[in-house]
Amino acid sequence: MNLKQELANREIIPFIGVYDVFFAAIAGKYYDGIFISSFSFAASYYGLPDIGFIAWSDIVAFVQRVKTILPNHLILVDIDDGYKVFNW
Repeated sequence: MNLKQELANREIIPFIGVYDVFFAAIAGKYYDGIFISSFSFAASYYGLPDIGFIAWSDIVAFVQRVKTILPNHLILVDIDDGYKVFNW
């Protein structure tokens, strides 16, 4: 499934946020779109806020596990390097 193609076919695609692979499996029964955020991953996996200690490889590995069980679903991923301090 491709997001661009799906948006051409339907106006709205709901995405449900998931925090682990088990919940992704349950959500995948009811939703075509899965949303993964680094905050939910950090909170559920480490019990800590997303403040920049998670490596990109952690999120990528998590997304790969979700994609393994939901190969035909749309997966939207919030992947960044976490907390930033800006000096304005």
